[in-house]
Amino acid sequence: MFKKTITVGVICTLMAGGTYASVKPTPGKGDRRLRHVVYDPENVTQVHTRYGWTTRIVFGDGEIVKYVSIADREAWSAFPVPNSPHLILMPVAQDAGTNMSVFTNKRVYDFDLYAKKKRGRSRESMVYKIKFDYPQERRNNRLAKKRELERRAIEKKKKHIDMAKVNRSYTRKGSDILSPVEVFDDNKFTYFRFNEKIAVPAIYVVNADKTETMINFHKREDGLYTVQRIAGQFALRSNRTLTCIYNNAFSDLFESKVPIDLRETKVKDRSTDLSYDDYNG
Repeated sequence: MFKKTITVGVICTLMAGGTYASVKPTPGKGDRRLRHVVYDPENVTQVHTRYGWTTRIVFGDGEIVKYVSIADREAWSAFPVPNSPHLILMPVAQDAGTNMSVFTNKRVYDFDLYAKKKRGRSRESMVYKIKFDYPQERRNNRLAKKRELERRAIEKKKKHIDMAKVNRSYTRKGSDILSPVEVFDDNKFTYFRFNEKIAVPAIYVVNADKTETMINFHKREDGLYTVQRIAGQFALRSNRTLTCIYNNAFSDLFESKVPIDLRETKVKDRSTDLSYDDYNG
């Protein structure tokens, strides 16, 4: 029982000691008065300096100090630099200790402040600057960037069109104004390219019963407009202007279910006169 009591007492003492341990910024490779500390929201950072000197605290890129809370404002002053991640800290009393909390637009920081007396010529123990470092955030950013590059590579692969295997066997009838400069399909999607000087028309699929269904499309980075399907006939409409686009290989594609004859055929004009009853002309 006695041994168990000692063990529990030691553990409690260690736990209590760890609870009040603060992190001391470490000197960099150059001037020892310029120091660095790794940010941890669960840690308290030491700022032990000397009366009569200021310490500049530098937070992360893009951070702006919003609010500073100091327990003993008679012994310490803090001056946030406007619209920046810098905070100027200055003791105004000797042998002064207190705590400080800093709230930025991104994080919260806790500090243990202590100012030694002014006497003494040695400046090695003084702290001119404390800069926070964020290695975990950098690792997360690198990982996120890597994942984004991988995602873009996958998307680019999905968007790739094998131009050697596309069907360009299309003809048109109707208004020249809405006529696409280019139209083809890859047996999955249909692609349109329009004159940049005109407004892109609405695109409809013409059904077997001659009814029309409006379909969505999106613009690729290369300027092509993608319709995520193929069809035997499309209707392009803008107000009262109409142009019909015919996929000459559509029936062969579904009846024979064999690779279509891939001809490098431009969009040909069937006629210059179009009426609604000419859809299947």
